[in-house]
Amino acid sequence: MLKSNNTSIRPIYQLRRLPGAFSVHQQIPNVVRLQVHLPGCHPVTFDPDGPQEQILARVAQEKTTLTVFFRANANLEIAPIAKQLTYQEFPQQFVYDSQTKE
Repeated sequence: MLKSNNTSIRPIYQLRRLPGAFSVHQQIPNVVRLQVHLPGCHPVTFDPDGPQEQILARVAQEKTTLTVFFRANANLEIAPIAKQLTYQEFPQQFVYDSQTKE
């Protein structure tokens, strides 16, 4: 640290404390990976040592960001909003929960 006339010059990492100077933790718009796949060809992750019933249940679920987008456009309650958005704009208005797949 250098001092001159009661002011100090601190290392560069102190710049993060300046309000609004450098935004290193926030990106606008958020980057969201959107899946694109053919019907019935969605990616499935599973434990190869797990029970076969559990693996087949995951395959049958077929809920991805793409299929949820189509379901939102078919849902009478939110379709008026969803139909005005492209697939790329959809995450700006709706949130996809990867745990519940909705």
